[in-house]
Order: sequence, then structure tokens, then C-alpha cells
Amino acid sequence: MPYCADLSVLCGDLETGNEIVTAAILCLFTNRRARDDDQLPDPKSQDKRGWWGSELLGFDFGSRLWLLERSRSTRQAVLSARDYAREALQTLVDFKICEKFSIDVDAQC
Repeated sequence: MPYCADLSVLCGDLETGNEIVTAAILCLFTNRRARDDDQLPDPKSQDKRGWWGSELLGFDFGSRLWLLERSRSTRQAVLSARDYAREALQTLVDFKICEKFSIDVDAQC
């Protein structure tokens, strides 16, 4: 189970308030390992990236948004970004950090 936190101290006590934002940022901007059928941004590279902690957790954590680094702004790229974000944020539901989430995209390119 992933543990996500942003801790700060205010007047001697732990400050709270942005935990879900921190969890979402970690899910979205930690590099998930590419799948075997994913097209890598650099065709000369075999680096599928991924976060080393996924091995400890026992599942792939993060997002595959990094695969879009060199993509043009096309309708398909926007839809892929939506799918990658949905895949990454599903972790928050799976581990009962939140009940649901929604993603809105504008795929007009």
C-alpha cells in the first residue's frame, strides 16, 4: 500500500490540508514502467523507466504520461494522456484514499 504524505509543522503541531493533492501529484508525476507494447519517446532507447519503489510495493506505481514527452498535440495524444492519468489515479481508489475521481479533457486539436 503506498503511503503518501506532505508533512509540515505549524506552531508545534502537524499541519494538514493538502494530503490528497500530494497523493495525486505523486501518482501522476512518478514514472510508471512502460509496458512491453508501449512506444517509447526515443526509438533508440530501451529505457522503460519506472520507479524503483514499485518492486517494494508489488505493483506498478505512477503514470505513463512520460511516454508523451515528444508527442505532438493531437487528439490521440490528449486521449492517451487522459487514459494514463486515469490509470495512475486509480491507485487512490484501490487503496481507499478517495472514493472516486473524474478527469475532463478537451480533445479538440
